[in-house]
Amino acid sequence: MLSAATMPLALVGTRYARTYRLLDAGYAIPLGLVLGVAALVVARAARRRNDQSLGRLGGIGAARFGRIVGTIGICLALTTALSLGVYELLQYLSSRN
Repeated sequence: MLSAATMPLALVGTRYARTYRLLDAGYAIPLGLVLGVAALVVARAARRRNDQSLGRLGGIGAARFGRIVGTIGICLALTTALSLGVYELLQYLSSRN
């Protein structure tokens, strides 16, 4: 859940903090990526552990939920990185003129 909440919280933080600008939210991108990858790794390990126990441990729904939310967190972080990259490209191109 933290991976999916990282980018929205970083963007909301820029709304209420005077010294925290929108571009500063880009510092949360690596955190969102790391948390997303960690969620995928933990979900995979839980699924493997459940398979080894022949389904007796349960928790397959939680592993699926973790995989979905981790993927969403990674997608949000990559989308934010892409938007910052486009912004920087446009800034560079406008400064050349």
